[in-house]
Amino acid sequence: MYSVNPQRVFALKRVMDDPRCVERMNRMLAGMGRGPGSVTLIEDAELPGIIRERSWVVDTRQGAVDNSADPDIVFSTFTWPSKEEKAKVLESQLYKDCLDAFRLGGGPVSYGGPKNAQALLGCIDHFHYERRPEWKPEHVCWSLHDLHSAWGCLHRCKYCPRGMLYIIMLNVEEFIDHCDMLMAEHPWQKVFRYDVEQDSLPLEPEYGASRLLVEHYAELEDKYLILFSKSANVDFLLDLDHKGHTIMLWTLSSHEVSRRIEPNTGTMEERIEAARKCQEAGYAVRFKCKPVIPLKGWREQTTHMLETLFSRVKPDNISMEVLFFQGGVEEMDRVLGLDTFDDEIVGACKRRSGCGRRAAT
Repeated sequence: MYSVNPQRVFALKRVMDDPRCVERMNRMLAGMGRGPGSVTLIEDAELPGIIRERSWVVDTRQGAVDNSADPDIVFSTFTWPSKEEKAKVLESQLYKDCLDAFRLGGGPVSYGGPKNAQALLGCIDHFHYERRPEWKPEHVCWSLHDLHSAWGCLHRCKYCPRGMLYIIMLNVEEFIDHCDMLMAEHPWQKVFRYDVEQDSLPLEPEYGASRLLVEHYAELEDKYLILFSKSANVDFLLDLDHKGHTIMLWTLSSHEVSRRIEPNTGTMEERIEAARKCQEAGYAVRFKCKPVIPLKGWREQTTHMLETLFSRVKPDNISMEVLFFQGGVEEMDRVLGLDTFDDEIVGACKRRSGCGRRAAT
């Protein structure tokens, strides 16, 4: 596990009902250098007050937040409600109070508030389906179920809204059982990605979810797992009997981006070395150049990144995604500072936004 120093650690009292959850929580606490006495046990009804007290920001990119501390951690569990039961929770005053509390903590709440409120209350799905109504089937073929068991991150990437709150579901064995149900309901999907709502590798091996998933998928015919990460914490994976059913997928950025913009991640060099070790251990290895951030000198930096990659690893494939800001030039400036970017890129963005001068910070 990474060296983790959360300011506060909470656990919903229902965690204590399952000995496996208690054991997992205590193992993770030991990895943080803490004991069970460092955990504050709470009831669901206390959540709105705690959200207000801690001022958890869940919908603001970290570069715009004056906070460099590790996130608060909340240990929770999936409660596996039916559709009808979940609908009642989402109509409840408690859920609405949680959303209102997130608004006070972090301003406008869009996607992150509902997602985190549901995770705290245990009524969140263990997957999401990446298929949007506006996508035309003749143009977009990518549709898949992604698997999730936690919401948050330790990496503090400046472009990411995760970073002040980390909600970790502890009933991982039940999570895997429900993944089996999901696969049975959708036999057409052969490959399942874990986890785009967190980066699970920094929590390992104490969390144990990655090992359980790797070993489980190793025994499934014609089903495959993707572990998705920015971390170089892979040594615990190297001796697992994955039987070729786990694919390692890293997002890769230049050395400059990995240090200036993604401060707690594995460096560019460390991620490539982690991939080399995993490929040597028989894992399929893939990369996403994501997000492409055009810093000053980004062309030369990207060339160096790709030359370094191909000198050490033979990836199955490489894809890419650029950094995007729905708030335009103003958000670019607020999160990263316009002076971070290549001048040509800034000029193009200003022209596209109809902005003739530097946006106010």
